[in-house]
This record gives sequence, C-alpha cells and structure tokens, in this order.
Amino acid sequence: MKKKLSVYLLPLGFLLFILILWEMFVRFFTIPQYLLPAPSAVLVFFFKKGHILAVHIGVTLFEVLAGFFLGAVIGILLAIAVVYSKFVERAVFPLIIMFQAVPKVAFAPILLVWLGYGMTSKLAVAFLLTFFPITVSTANGLIAIEPELLDLVHSMKATEWQVFRKIRIPRSLPYMFNGFQLGITTSVIAAIIAEFVGAEKGLGYLILIASNEQNTPMMFASFAILAVIGLILFRLVVFLERIAIPWHFTEG
Repeated sequence: MKKKLSVYLLPLGFLLFILILWEMFVRFFTIPQYLLPAPSAVLVFFFKKGHILAVHIGVTLFEVLAGFFLGAVIGILLAIAVVYSKFVERAVFPLIIMFQAVPKVAFAPILLVWLGYGMTSKLAVAFLLTFFPITVSTANGLIAIEPELLDLVHSMKATEWQVFRKIRIPRSLPYMFNGFQLGITTSVIAAIIAEFVGAEKGLGYLILIASNEQNTPMMFASFAILAVIGLILFRLVVFLERIAIPWHFTEG
C-alpha cells in the first residue's frame, strides 16, 4: 500500500514543489505576465474561463480517442495480415516503414486540402501517427512465438484458428498494449498538430489564439490540460492492460 501511494504522491509532491518555486520566481523577479504567467494566474484563468475551455477540451478529446481507435483497429488488422500474408509482409510492410520515416506534420496541410478543415482531416492525422507503433508492436508479438510451441500444437492437430486464438493472441497482448501506450500519447500530439495547421475549435486552436493575443495564462492552461489528458489516457491503457493480462504483471 505504501509503495502504491509513493508512486502517486512522490510525483505530485515534486510537481507542487516546482509550482511553488515557479510562483516565487515570477513574483520575486516581477516577470511580466505575457512572458511567463505565475501558476496562480493560470489557476485564475481556469476559474474564469472554464466554460470556454470545456468546449475545446471536448473537441480535442474526441479527435484523440477517435484517431486512436481507428489506428488501433487498422493497426491490429494490418499486423495480422503481416503475419499471415507473405505479400503484405514483403510488399506492403516495407512501404509502411518507409512512410513512417516521413514527418507526419508534412502531411497535415495536404490532408486539410483533401479532406477540408473539419473533423475528418484531424482524425486522419491522428490515425497516421497512431497506427504504426500499434502495427509494429502487435506484429512482433504475433511472431514472437517459440517454434517448439508451434510444433507441439501442430503435432496435436490444432487448426490455424486455434493457434491464433489460443496462442498468438494471448502471447501478443503485452506487445499490443505497448503499442497502445505509444499510440495514445502520439494521438494527443497528432490532434494538436492537426489543429495547429487548421481548426476552429480545440486546445491546439486555443494555443494559437493565445499566442497571437499574447495571452500566456490561456496558453499555459491549455498546456496543463493536454498534459493531464495524456497522463489520464496513458494510465487508463495501463489499467486496461492489468485487467486484460494480469498474469503478465504477476510474473514481473
């Protein structure tokens, strides 16, 4: 119990320490608010403009979750295809790896041209950044099966579907959740990138507006919300992993 509490209390205590130093630094050196707002100024903005933030939070959160869901579904299906199709493994997968080397920020403007400034282009950017780590992690997990185990189950006349359902999927779950952890964080980044390029709502849009207006409390408030969203979603994936594969943590 003490160990679990320390996992949460230690970072919270350190964060509180940083905020106190930050507040003292700004006040002692009388730094202008447009350069660096004090944490108290950011907190005041939260209380005064919380209703405005709520709308933009909902938009960005939807983009993050929807993009992640699409990336997870397509990534898992593509990983299965890589394992069971030589054509996909040899012809398609290398192209995906080449595509991944190109910064996705470069694709955001053209996606806006093709798909418009609505939600579709934002989901496309989030999908592009999300599906690759999930695909690679899941494919590695599906492949990383001991040959002796496969020989054993095949000698027992197991069908390929039984091997897939009873062996490959359970053994690949730790790899898959590693991909989910990377995917959910990159999905947050992707949503903000898409909103930077072109949007009328969302936290990324708020950050741009705050930058143009030199409204640093709003900017830092958006930063804080994004950090909290990323942390909560990451911890949610870890929580689901513990439910899905509890034996993995017991063994560790």
